Amino acid sequence: MEIQGDYILRLLTRQRDENIETIEASSEAEQAWREHVLGLAERTLLVKTNSWYMGANIPGKKREYLIYLGGLPLYKQKMAEALEDWHGFTIQHRSKLS
Repeated sequence: MEIQGDYILRLLTRQRDENIETIEASSEAEQAWREHVLGLAERTLLVKTNSWYMGANIPGKKREYLIYLGGLPLYKQKMAEALEDWHGFTIQHRSKLS
């Protein structure tokens, strides 16, 4: 199953159906997601490693764990919650004249 692909398809279908011109994640939602991902990673030893997952393969890159460790059920739940009421997104509807 292509989880991200299915999510994008649902998002774009809903965008079309609701006559939405633009969808953008809010800064607050981006920061909340980052903190969620980092909080999960901090509970492991993975953040202590010198791995590519931490950006160790790119000189000067900020060391930060970017892989989601919450598991598939929680990941799917978080995606569904975001689409329920566009929580965390700034949307702009198309004008009726467009």
